[in-house]
Order: sequence, then C-alpha cells, then structure tokens
Amino acid sequence: MGYTLVNRQRYFIVVNEEEKKYNPYNPNTGNFKSFPFSTVKFITPVTPTIDPPKAFCTDLNDKQPDHQFVPRIGGMDFKFKMMAYDLEGNEVDFEMPMVFVTTDITYLPNGSYNIANIGKLNNCYNSKGIIENEISLRNQKMAMTRSETAGDTVFETQSVTFNAFGTLDESPGFRPGCKEFEIFIGAVENLVGDRAAQRIKLVDDELNKPAGQRKNKAGIFAQLIEALKIDFNGNADKTGGALSPNFSVTALSKTLGAVGGDPERMKGFDFNPDQFFDDAAKLFGVIDLKKIIKAVNNATVNVNADSVQSPIPVLKNIETKDAYITQYMWNSASLISYDFGFVKFKPKSQVAGKVKVETKLYRYKDPSRQKALTVDSFIDDFAVEIADVAAIDFKRVGFSTGSDAKVDVNVEMAAQPLRFLGKLSFINDLQRFIPSDGFSDPPFLDVTTSGVRTGYSLALPYLQLGAFTLSHVVLGASISLPFDGSPLALRFNFCEKQQPFTLTVMGLGGGGFLSLEFDMHGVRELGAALEFGAAVSINLGVASGAVSIMGGVYYKMTMDNGVKSYELEGYVRINGALSVLGLITASVEFMLSLVADMSGGKVSRVWGAASLKIKIELFMFSKTVTLKTQRQFAGAGADPTFTMMISEGEWEQYCNSFAA
Repeated sequence: MGYTLVNRQRYFIVVNEEEKKYNPYNPNTGNFKSFPFSTVKFITPVTPTIDPPKAFCTDLNDKQPDHQFVPRIGGMDFKFKMMAYDLEGNEVDFEMPMVFVTTDITYLPNGSYNIANIGKLNNCYNSKGIIENEISLRNQKMAMTRSETAGDTVFETQSVTFNAFGTLDESPGFRPGCKEFEIFIGAVENLVGDRAAQRIKLVDDELNKPAGQRKNKAGIFAQLIEALKIDFNGNADKTGGALSPNFSVTALSKTLGAVGGDPERMKGFDFNPDQFFDDAAKLFGVIDLKKIIKAVNNATVNVNADSVQSPIPVLKNIETKDAYITQYMWNSASLISYDFGFVKFKPKSQVAGKVKVETKLYRYKDPSRQKALTVDSFIDDFAVEIADVAAIDFKRVGFSTGSDAKVDVNVEMAAQPLRFLGKLSFINDLQRFIPSDGFSDPPFLDVTTSGVRTGYSLALPYLQLGAFTLSHVVLGASISLPFDGSPLALRFNFCEKQQPFTLTVMGLGGGGFLSLEFDMHGVRELGAALEFGAAVSINLGVASGAVSIMGGVYYKMTMDNGVKSYELEGYVRINGALSVLGLITASVEFMLSLVADMSGGKVSRVWGAASLKIKIELFMFSKTVTLKTQRQFAGAGADPTFTMMISEGEWEQYCNSFAA
C-alpha cells in the first residue's frame, strides 16, 4: 500500500498595519490632500483563502502576479470591511476591494522610489473597470471637512470614489484620495422638495492657515461636478410670490451654505449677481433679477443661529437645541437702475431700494411637534415704468406667512401709485380718488394656491348739476401676485361692463366703461364701451309710458402668448313700456347687435343677433315672450398652403424647366 504526498499552496493576506492615520494636508508642503478621513481601520485583518493571484496592472514590466494583485475569491473581488473616522470623529463603515502591492514594485534596488511603476499603478487604479473604486456609503452622515458650527459640513453621503496619488513625501510612494462624493444637500431638498444625490469634489478650505491669512473667507470646501439648478417658479410661495431668485448651486460654503456663481470669487465674499443668478431669476415674472441687484466685493456677512445679515443669499441647515432649521436668508442686497427697453426699473434713490427674503423651515427634535415654515420678504422703494402705457411707484411689496398664520400681503403704493402715459394720460385726473394706501389694507384679499389678488374699489357719489347727471361711477384697481413665477399683473377700471356709468342731459344720455389690465410684458387686456341715446317718459295719471333708444359700441383687445385678438360689437337697443292704472302693463325690448372677432390681423368670424322681448302683466298674471334669431358668417381663414396653390403636375413642370 503506497502513499501519495500532496503539496498544496494556499493564498491569504494578513494585514499587519490595521489602522492608519491621515492628515488633510501634506505635513511637508502644506498641500491639500482631498481626503476627509483622519483614521482608516481594517475590520477584516485576515482574508479567507483567496484565488491564485493575477497581475493587476499589465502596464508594469514586472508582471509577477503575486507582486501586485487584487485578492479574489471565486473570481470575485474580495471586499474588506473597513471603518473610517471623518475629521469630526464620525464613524463611517463600508466595504471595498484592495490592491496588494509588494515593495519591490514601488522601490528601486537603491532604495529610491520607482516613480514610473508608481505612476502606472495609480493610472490602473484610477481607470474605471479594472477595480471597483466607487464605494457605497449607504447614506451615512459624514463631515466633508472640519466644521465651524455644528453640522455645517455634514451630509448624507451615498458614495465615494477613491483614487490614488503618487507622493514622494510618504511611504510607500503613493497615498489614497477621494475623487468625488455623491451627497444629499439637505438645505436644497427642504427648500424646493427635490431629493437627488449631487456629485461633489473637495477643495481646500485653508484650515491649516490662521483665519487672518485665509483667502477662502467664505469657507468654500466643495464644488459641484454639475451645477444644481434651484427653481423657485414652482415654489414662489417660499420667497414671496413676486420674487423668484433662481440660481444654480456651484459650491458649498461653511458660512453661506449652498452658493452659486464663480466659487473662486465667492471665496472672498465677492458677489456678482450676473454670475450668481440664472436667467430665470425674475422679479414680477419678467424683470431680470441679476440686472437690478448691486454687485458687492468683500461683502460683510454675519451668520448665526439667531440672525443673518448678508447681501449674498444664504442657504444652509443649522441645528439648535430644539430643532433643525433650513434657512434661505437674503436681507441686505441693494437695488440699482436698469433699462430693459420696454420696461425700466428704478430705485427711488441710490440708498433706497432693498431686497429681503427670509425663509425658515423648522424640523423639531420633539417628534410630537410638526414641521413649521415661516416666510418674510419684501422689496421696497422702487418704480417700474412700462413704456407708453404706465408707471407704477411702489413703497413696498411685502409677503409673509407661516404654518400657523394666514398669508399677509402688503403692496404699498406711493402717493401717486399709477401714472398713465401717452394717450392714456387723461386717466391721471382720476387718480386723486384712489388713496395711496388703498392696497396696503385692502377691502378685498383673495388668496388661492396659485397666488394672491388684492385690490381696492371706490364708488363715487351721484353728481347732479341742473340738467346734467353723472351716476354709477366706480373706480377700481387691483394687483395679482402669482406664486408660479408668472408676471405680476395690474388692473385699473373706470366702471365695469356689467355696471357702466350713466350720463344724462335732459332727455339725452349714455354711459360706458373702461378697463385696462397689463403686466411687465405689456397690455394684456383693454376693454371699453360707449353708448348714447335718448329717453322720454310721460305720466298722465291714469296712464304712463316711457320709450328709449340707445346705440353703442364695445371694443375688447386681448394678448395671449404674444398673439393679439380683438372683439368689436355694435348694437341698438329699443325699450318701450305702457302702464294703465297700474293694473295693465306692457313692455317691449328690441336688441340688435353685430359682433366681429379678429385675430392675427384677420376677421375670423362675424355674427349678428336680434331679439324681441314682449312682456304683458295683467293684474296678478304676467307673460313674457322672447323671439331670437342669430346668423353667423365665417371670416377669413388661414392663408392657403403651398400644396393648395400649386398642383403636383405644375410643380414637376416648373422643376423640369430648370433641369439641365
């Protein structure tokens, strides 16, 4: 009976240095390392039996597989359990594959670094597909750098992408780094309601320098790989309705939170609105916000848990003993004049004109308390001139609300709030009847989910001078502040279509109305009507009667998405009534009208209507008979198409005439 001896070789790795400490700065050069972990520990000090090694980097001349390889089990990369501590001491655990490299790869026989091999190893590690270096952190909270106030650099972190760097200052000639992180920016999520991981890269916040020597005064510690757009057009109720300060987040700051614009300029608190705000950032839905905000260099910024004074928008989370608070604060920016051509924006003086937006979302630590939102914003001391139509002077446009409070809108106009220009300047004579604070404490306030409409209506007393009588005169004005970023709209009316004024001189009389609605783009609707006629009545005691005949014209112009449409109506109305002893009454009303709809410079349709109404009352009985007729005519249709005008045969004949 013979015996067979078997020689078996088993591979496994024993980690001798289970813990390594790191400095965020190179101790010799002071260069920033982009590595936010102070300590990294192996929780798996010994691997199970691994597969026979295979060379990791085929670019190396030394291709001995057991000199540089990724430990694998069953053909799959073995993932070491790791524990890391960030610069604030928070624990972060994860699993990741490693590359095993012997020192004869990274050192030359004379003991110096093999720079060529180290460079090739780093390139292989940093190349996608060779090894998994994007590691899931499972949304654990970690600090990206040291904090100045509790939690200002801590974020839920979805993943980290490691990379390798060559260095001659540390053994064994290379060091780990973090290429990018995927994090959730809580302040942005809480403000606009969208949750999505954002890719960032770390930048030097200069913590290794004394505070007085830092160029990075704002504490910029990270830049976004792709700018994140913050759109308030669907959330304008969180900034004040009239104001949509849309911007793109480009960096993260300890002082300012999520910021836009050029990160290098923001480091010195240099605020350039033209770089900070997006083109969609609007005042009243049409005025470019970045054109009317004053630029500031080396701005004075004071941010703490109780108050914020900053000409630069601040968007960040803070923690108090009772709650986590998301703040969007912007409260010391100044306005400047700008001519947009059709619209001119003007602060009243160089020192006047301020913007304030303060939005706070409270998430209380006490689970029995619900979230709370407070909004306080205003824009004051400015005028908006709409060329050839009107000028509007504002003392203040204010907006405030809260979770437990009603919406409070304060639109305070100047002493002469609306000044009509050009052909409408005659309306200025009526302005003295509208009080300057008519919008501040208005008789009506309509609040809906889409916006706020506030306004004033004033009925004037009858005016009678001899045979002259003016009655039913009502003056009104209103302002609409949409929450969806649509333009602010203003409306002025001298009476209404359904309630026209009446002017009579002896037996002759008439009436009408005028209404004008416009926004910052221009006139949205213009309506007017005038009628004139005669009325005669007689009373003989036993019998009385009256007859009137009125003729009028009604005009309406509307602007919708840049397309004007018109409606023109002419009508004649005849009324007659006869009463005998108050027991028998007969009345007749005849109405004849002709209406034309016009759009795109063409009459789209014309229709006429006629009605005759006869009513007879006898004692306690009454009967009404109405006869109606209507005729409609199609107007000019669309322009004929090319195929309608040219047949296929004609087109072929035309083309053949030019053929060679």
